[in-house]
Amino acid sequence: MPGENDRNLPHVFVSGRVEGIGFTNPNVGGQRGPTFPPRDRAQHAAKLLRQLDALRQADAAERQTRTARGLSTDYGIAVEFASGPGFKLETGRLERRSQGIELLNIREQTVVQPDGSTRVEEFATVRVPSGKLEVFESLIAQYRDEPTKQGGDVPKHQPLVASIDDIRQAAFEAFWTAPTDIPATGQNVPWEAWLRAGESEEERTEILNRFRAAAEAAGVRLIGRPLDLPESTIHLLQATREQLQGSVGLLDCLCELRAPAVGVAEFDELTPEVQRQFVDDTAAQLVPPSADAPAVCLLDTGLNDGHPLLAPVVAPNGLHTYLPAWGTNDGHRNGQGHGTQMGGLAAFGDLVDPLLATSPVTATHWLESGKILNDADPSPATSGATSFATPWPPWSRPHRCGSASSPSR
Repeated sequence: MPGENDRNLPHVFVSGRVEGIGFTNPNVGGQRGPTFPPRDRAQHAAKLLRQLDALRQADAAERQTRTARGLSTDYGIAVEFASGPGFKLETGRLERRSQGIELLNIREQTVVQPDGSTRVEEFATVRVPSGKLEVFESLIAQYRDEPTKQGGDVPKHQPLVASIDDIRQAAFEAFWTAPTDIPATGQNVPWEAWLRAGESEEERTEILNRFRAAAEAAGVRLIGRPLDLPESTIHLLQATREQLQGSVGLLDCLCELRAPAVGVAEFDELTPEVQRQFVDDTAAQLVPPSADAPAVCLLDTGLNDGHPLLAPVVAPNGLHTYLPAWGTNDGHRNGQGHGTQMGGLAAFGDLVDPLLATSPVTATHWLESGKILNDADPSPATSGATSFATPWPPWSRPHRCGSASSPSR
């Protein structure tokens, strides 16, 4: 029924993750415009060949420097191809798998023109193995010198070469394909890394292992386990922009970087040591509620307020119990902590955002706990309607539970 999900399933409603894309039937007839701008073949080829030569020289200098420092030179060159304004690249022809040349990502960007107008330019990032720039040099030379088999004045590889406006070494920004702004320098934030999958499962595993080794060397924290897709391997990580762009080994494994969509399962799969580091980092920037903030009172199995994330938000004198002999701690099922878990949910809701935050996290309310259940010593409070013959203590009255009043001091 219309609106049923809104009423009954608000917790599974997903918004802001869908992008509408217009569709045009490619079989519809009609006059089509040119797919590439008009070019002077000789001038255009000379320009692109100069850019490729500059790329080769820069790469040779970098490899020489790394060799002198005893660093690995087993990596490919990330090359960015830019279209002419208002035109599309022939991206399918950029990839040459038989030569080891891989198309990593495609993105569009609105560029302001000298006259103030804006046009959309397309960019493709391609990984070229060492020594394989000559593949593109050969294509450009054939475009300059050779006609197609049909003869006439149509050069070879015209749709591809004429669609390219510039060739340059890909900057770090060329890997960012999310619609949001790329994180600024100095911020230790989560990233979603999309890795090359290679041509086989063996190569996929090799790339993943190289990525892990490069991450460890760069001090980058990997989160959770990788997710294998047909053409990519996705891994969540936490790092600064400087750490990523300074690691040749990491960048050589990438197809693209995105803003992460993180779930709690990613944290459940971490080792206890890494989980504790996330907790300590979050606790260090946790701001307690204000003195007049409301309090939420949990009627459950008690609360263990020694947890680093709960201690700052438990109200002073906020732990109570139905029977003093029970104590106020959470002893549910041999210490598994139902009340404590509910306390975390009541205090923070979804913990993903606080755990990944890089700025202060301000708590909006206090926690209080009323222990009314005790597995080790069942009492009248757990045995039915007669359990409430004894008057409830003051903390259990309705105005205290979930009220907007200040917690007792």
